[in-house]
Amino acid sequence: MERPDLSLIDENFIDKFRQSDRPNLQIEMLKRLLADEIKAVGKRNLVAERTFSEMLASSVLRYQNHALDAAAVVAELVELAKQLKHAWITARR
Repeated sequence: MERPDLSLIDENFIDKFRQSDRPNLQIEMLKRLLADEIKAVGKRNLVAERTFSEMLASSVLRYQNHALDAAAVVAELVELAKQLKHAWITARR
């Protein structure tokens, strides 16, 4: 299986999200994409997998508990995606 493509997650993604009438579906898609990427990183670094998994779970839980609105959770998930990209690049060196 190919590595998930995190290049889709950028500022343009956030702009499209803000215009969406179905933010919950986009959050779920983003969550699944990040979870797959976390598993891929975990094959090389178990500590990083655990750290990123906890970050993802924390963001989603705060969204589900209404501590974050949809735009804020997407912003957090986009930041997590950026960190995952960096971890993937670093692990490949």
